[in-house]
Amino acid sequence: TAFRIGAGSAKNERILLGIDSPSATISLEDALARQQGAASSSSAALFGSFRRSSNTQPKKASAANAEVTKPRSLPTSTDAELCAPLVSEMDEARIVQSFLQDGQEKLKSVAKLDLVDAWVPDANPAESRNLTELACATARVLEKRQVALWGCAFLSLAMELLLHLEAEAGRNEESFKSYVYRLLAATPKLLEIGTRICCVRAIRGRIIVQQILLVGRGWEESKLHEQPNDYVDSVCDFIALLWCSLRNASRIPHGSLDLAWKYIVEASFAALLDGFSRVPYCSTEGRALMSMDLASLSNELTARAMTERLQDRQHTIAEMPPPVSPNRGRIYVDTYIKVFYFPPKDAMAWIQENFTNYPRNHMVALIVGSTLASLSENRPKESKDDIRHLV
Repeated sequence: TAFRIGAGSAKNERILLGIDSPSATISLEDALARQQGAASSSSAALFGSFRRSSNTQPKKASAANAEVTKPRSLPTSTDAELCAPLVSEMDEARIVQSFLQDGQEKLKSVAKLDLVDAWVPDANPAESRNLTELACATARVLEKRQVALWGCAFLSLAMELLLHLEAEAGRNEESFKSYVYRLLAATPKLLEIGTRICCVRAIRGRIIVQQILLVGRGWEESKLHEQPNDYVDSVCDFIALLWCSLRNASRIPHGSLDLAWKYIVEASFAALLDGFSRVPYCSTEGRALMSMDLASLSNELTARAMTERLQDRQHTIAEMPPPVSPNRGRIYVDTYIKVFYFPPKDAMAWIQENFTNYPRNHMVALIVGSTLASLSENRPKESKDDIRHLV
């Protein structure tokens, strides 16, 4: 029940546990169609004409640009896809998967998890008068979900203690012992996955990805940009206000608040990575703009920058957020961006070496780009073999 409260739906839960795969950000067929439509462009490209530099220079991030590009709608499970286990994490995810599925099977006649989905819904922007109110409402939702998850941690500790007491008393039932061991093995990863999805939903990861796609043809401009896109400032404003509200949380341990902040920061980088992977065309200058957005986000999420941002909004903050270095942070995303500059052969070599360390759908986007470049170099068989081998 606690895990479903965080996940939000059965579909999200299956993605989080690695049962279902995230949807592809870009399909080879769609990319080929787009490539043929852009064949008239004669300017330089990244990965052949798939990542092209456009001679047109539309206004940056305008509503008109968004209308022209018409980004495809995102799946409702986007937040869960941002937290989907990597190939390198699947062994741990399967421990949680097995434990939860067995429990659901045994309790299916008495517990209806689909009813749990509406117990702790996301904060509704329409019910908030401003961003501060929305951040406060979101913080309360995140607090409730964290309480549910950490209740599982305390239950695990209580069960372990009971197991030792039973052993000392000479009562050591094997079925109970087996259950407790499975619970203890699943709890750390369950908390990690649950906290991740709670934090992604808190910062509205799906909306961030949409904002990146709405930059539209701004990614295709063949000119250098001096400022990051506006969505970065909006994201940082909301996260700063969210932290300010979370500091008043009274029902979760202080340590869990620090952990939540770590995953809030990581979630923001995950949203950027996902958004960048969904951009169908991007000039060299657009790729540099992505790096600028990434650097700006990283700089603005520091404790000092957060404090200054809140002071500018005339908010007082009792305690600055702790310094964090998420595993999937700035360097992780920046490396992904740089791969788009690689020659096709080098890109495929990097993908083969790092395929287990990045989300599968994001690596597929790289593979599609590399494949189009290989097709343009008259090496279609080699490229299709690479896709079959990796995907």
